[in-house]
Amino acid sequence: MAEFNPATNYALEITLFESFFIGNNNWSSWQPIARKWLYNQQTEYYLDLINPFLTSKKQSDIGDPNYKLGVAITQKPTQQTTFANNNYLRFRCAYSGIISYEQGTVTKRLTRSSGNNPNLNLNTVVLTLSPNSQNRKIAYLQNTGLSIVYFNFESYLVGTLSPYLLPGETLSYESGSFKWSGGGSQFLPPLAEYLIQEGLYVWCEGKDKEGKLVNKNSVSWIEFFEV
Repeated sequence: MAEFNPATNYALEITLFESFFIGNNNWSSWQPIARKWLYNQQTEYYLDLINPFLTSKKQSDIGDPNYKLGVAITQKPTQQTTFANNNYLRFRCAYSGIISYEQGTVTKRLTRSSGNNPNLNLNTVVLTLSPNSQNRKIAYLQNTGLSIVYFNFESYLVGTLSPYLLPGETLSYESGSFKWSGGGSQFLPPLAEYLIQEGLYVWCEGKDKEGKLVNKNSVSWIEFFEV
């Protein structure tokens, strides 16, 4: 199509309309927003109906599900070229946009459990935390006695070469990492954040840092589980 030639008066008028959703399955009446005259010169070309006929505000409205864009075609005058029966119009449309995702608020509920062993059996493997808990998120173990307490995550690993807590010191497990003020961290096994899900074992010889025997050997613990 080519633009209207006033010398011939043969043309098509294209009018753009818009309509808005007003609720209850109803739309507003069509309102004209732009017009363009075309003249059939039997050569095909394309006219951009969006720019410059629609403002930037209107262009943003097009992507709104509550907005409709319509096109009306009017032949003026009634007579056309000898090839009038072969006239045609093609409309090509494309859509682009930005997709954004909003993550909903995730609330985690934790339940609390605690325990203690006021009199550890000496030179014996003792289980403290709850065993076989894949939902354990937080755990604290405190040496509440007067002797050194060794800890590890497998019964056959715990002993005097394991990480240890001095009297009053605490092991904490939060967000997949461990912290404690005692020593022996070089003996913490690989992937300990997974091993703790099976439980935590302690070992006590009943001796203090100087190797002297003491009469108070105890531990306490608190743990939190996701529900």
